[in-house]
Amino acid sequence: MAIATYGQLKTAVATWLKRSDLTDIIPDFIGLAESNIRRDVRCRAMEQIATGTLAATTLALPTRFLEARNVALDGYPQKYITPQEYAQQEDCTSGNFTIKGELFYFQSSTATYSIDYWQAFAAFADDGDTNWLLTNACEIYLWGALAEAKTYIEGDPSKELAFYAKAVSRLRQSEMQARFPGPLIVRHDGMTV
Repeated sequence: MAIATYGQLKTAVATWLKRSDLTDIIPDFIGLAESNIRRDVRCRAMEQIATGTLAATTLALPTRFLEARNVALDGYPQKYITPQEYAQQEDCTSGNFTIKGELFYFQSSTATYSIDYWQAFAAFADDGDTNWLLTNACEIYLWGALAEAKTYIEGDPSKELAFYAKAVSRLRQSEMQARFPGPLIVRHDGMTV
C-alpha cells in the first residue's frame, strides 16, 4: 500500500491494526506520533533560513521553530547561552544570544540577522495533506502511530517502537550520506608535538 497523504496514512493505520472500532481515534494516534517525530527527526527538508533586520533586541521565533542551527548578526556568528547566563553577562558585545519562551534575545536592536533553524512539518489536517517525510519515509509515521495505538489498546508497543526507531535511524543514515557523500578522509593538521 502506497502512503502519500494523510488520508492514506489513516487508512494504513486502520488496516495494520485490523480494528474497525478505532477509526475515529486514529487521527489522535497520528497526532501523538507527530509529537514524537518533532523530537526525534531532523532532515534537510526541515532546514529553513530566516533573515531580516532587527527592530528590537527581541525577535519572535519563526513558525514551527524546533531549534537553531546557526545564528549570525551582521554576518558574525552568535553563541547560544542560557537565559540565566544572558541575564548575568556584563559584556553586551560578546556575541551571545538566548531564547526565552517564544523569543530570541539579542544584544543588538539594529543588526541584520540570519538564522538557520529546524522547522517542524505542519500537522496534518485534511486527508490530502502531505509533506516530505510522509512521501519519503512514510514508515516513520506508520510505526509511530501504530505504537501509540498499541499503547491505547493496552498492548505492548515495543515491537512498533523498535520499527519506529529503526526507520528514524535509517533516515538519519540517509541524511548523513547525502550531506557527506564519498569516503571518509582523515586529514592531519600538520601540528608538531
